[in-house]
Amino acid sequence: MATPGGPSGREVLEALANALEECDDKRARMALVAALYADDAGLAAIATFFRAKPGPVEGLLLRVAAATSQTIAAQLRKRIEADARAEGERNRQPVAPADGDHRDNGPVLEWGDEPELADRLIRDLGGQQNLATEADRIYRFDGDVGTWDEVNLSWLRGRLFHDYERAWIRQEKADKTGELVESWKPLKLSARVAAGVVSVLGDKVERRDFLRLVQPVGVPFANGIVGTNGALRPFRREDWIRDGQRLAIDYDRRARCPEWLSMLRRIWPMEEPEFNARVQLLQEFFAAAMFGLATTYQKVLVLVGSGANGKSIVSKVLRALFPTSVCTAVPIQRMADPYYTEMLLNSRVNVVGELPAADVYEASGFKDIVDGGTITARRIREAPITFQARAAHLFAANTLPPVTDHSDGFWRRWLALDFPRRFRETDADYDPEILAKVMVELPGIACWVVAGAAPLIARKRYAELAASDAVLDEWRCDSNSVAMFASERLDKDADGRLPSTDLYRAYVAWCLESGFKPVNTTNFGKRLTSVGYEKRKTGGIMLYRARFQLHVVAEQAQQRRW
Repeated sequence: MATPGGPSGREVLEALANALEECDDKRARMALVAALYADDAGLAAIATFFRAKPGPVEGLLLRVAAATSQTIAAQLRKRIEADARAEGERNRQPVAPADGDHRDNGPVLEWGDEPELADRLIRDLGGQQNLATEADRIYRFDGDVGTWDEVNLSWLRGRLFHDYERAWIRQEKADKTGELVESWKPLKLSARVAAGVVSVLGDKVERRDFLRLVQPVGVPFANGIVGTNGALRPFRREDWIRDGQRLAIDYDRRARCPEWLSMLRRIWPMEEPEFNARVQLLQEFFAAAMFGLATTYQKVLVLVGSGANGKSIVSKVLRALFPTSVCTAVPIQRMADPYYTEMLLNSRVNVVGELPAADVYEASGFKDIVDGGTITARRIREAPITFQARAAHLFAANTLPPVTDHSDGFWRRWLALDFPRRFRETDADYDPEILAKVMVELPGIACWVVAGAAPLIARKRYAELAASDAVLDEWRCDSNSVAMFASERLDKDADGRLPSTDLYRAYVAWCLESGFKPVNTTNFGKRLTSVGYEKRKTGGIMLYRARFQLHVVAEQAQQRRW
């Protein structure tokens, strides 16, 4: 794996792990993994790395490896287990004989079966109170840190071989005189037995559904949990916080973020009437995301405006506040796909850089995902799973795309922040290093976010913002060809008697002129009613209380003269 004077296998693997975490392209990830697995030396380097640093890196690499080649994944598992046994053999130090040990100092077992070995492992790992299982994963409580860490199953099987490969099973057999005589039989361990022991251990340990556990309302910083009052306390076992959920920064109430606040003042000048309301809405949305309350308030946020206006910096800051293990980027049009929704299983924040230019078709799971409902998802080649979504969702868009879902249930789940300013290099306040400056202030930004939680929780809804309502009203109208037709061609009239057939013909003609695809007659009637046009049936004819605007009447008269 390494050439003379070149990087070691571990260095190469660490570089690969970093590259994989930063690489969003699936094909590129597969190519990186396939290249590293090309020879046996690569497998050896990976096995060495996993034993030294068990954790989520193995899961990432194995998932990609499985997508690339099942054979490679199997080879890797075998190599890890074989190397773990070999290393255990090399590192095993002789110890003084102890009570209950055989003369070669190997541990003594009563039965040597899978349940007994599982009990021994549970004892060695700190006891039942420090272990929990979820699905096919085992978690161990780290008392020094206060979080639950996923146990690397390959490491666990390797530990079993290391500790018990030289174990003896105590037996009592009757001799020729009928007297019981103590004898010893060596324990025979194999990969199959080790897998069985781990499976039994999982059955013996208390099952926990981490995603359904009631976790404390607080932010898991690196140095403890911060409540909505800004007070810091240590982690506790019953918090059920997993290691991958902790923020990478310590909480410091004294930290400040002057560059961040200065940037917001440049995006929305302070002289604007709703400057404070815009900043407050952003602060409260960030707070809901960090405190795990996004699904309580059932809103997603879209940032709207042409390029070079600060949207991307705001999006990157929100992602940077969270560990990468709980960040996702599932677009709205993929939220009906169970393989994509599985990515939201552990997600706390879902940030999508750009809404699609094509129609945003209503994803059947969108409302449940935003509301924290029960979601059905699945991993590749695995059975479906169910979970409750918890992520906050932030989208960005240069222009808002058309939407085919016109239900109130869809539209009431949106908040919008417009970004009217376009920063140019010639501007006096243009700062090309602003992203780097605000990233340095993450501890201060986190304190700013924590301060936004209390008013949000007390109010039980986000701060009101007229500018947000205006953006959404315009988006809704632009997405609804019937509403646009009514706005441009009709007026409400209590005495009006426009037949539905005449209205629909006029609507279809307008769509052809304007470049829209007309909806069918049923949806036309529903959408016209939804924008306030009443109808009644007279003599078997459906009539609307409306009239054509004067310029339309003039156009129709002109057409009749032709």
